[in-house]
Amino acid sequence: MSSRMLAFRLLPGDDLLECMKAKVREAGVQSAALVTCVGSLYTCNVRLAAAEQCANWEEELEIVSLVGTFSQDGAHVHISVSDTEGAVKGGHLLAGSLVRTTAEIVICNLDEEYLFRRSFDPNSGWNELVVTKKSD
Repeated sequence: MSSRMLAFRLLPGDDLLECMKAKVREAGVQSAALVTCVGSLYTCNVRLAAAEQCANWEEELEIVSLVGTFSQDGAHVHISVSDTEGAVKGGHLLAGSLVRTTAEIVICNLDEEYLFRRSFDPNSGWNELVVTKKSD
């Protein structure tokens, strides 16, 4: 019997987004959601809301929130981080965000109940999640 949860720890220097995508792919999971993440980064790359450019923060950062979905077509993950003063900032997580001390992650495998795909949405201009409930 396989677990519906993927639980793992990333190490210093690991790319947060790319390693999560690799773990989901290696487990053969096609539809998943992030449950939790506790950890820190020393560099964080994000796309900000409605911004033309991306932001790169190179400092000691605590991960205070990490949410997202994974499909066979890709991942959509948002992150909030706090700096050493407690100020919080965040955005759409991009590759190149590197773990500082640890990232303890739990991801829920939803393959038994749902099929997640991404498809271009002309209203948003992005590939958006399309959720199909599998029949019982």
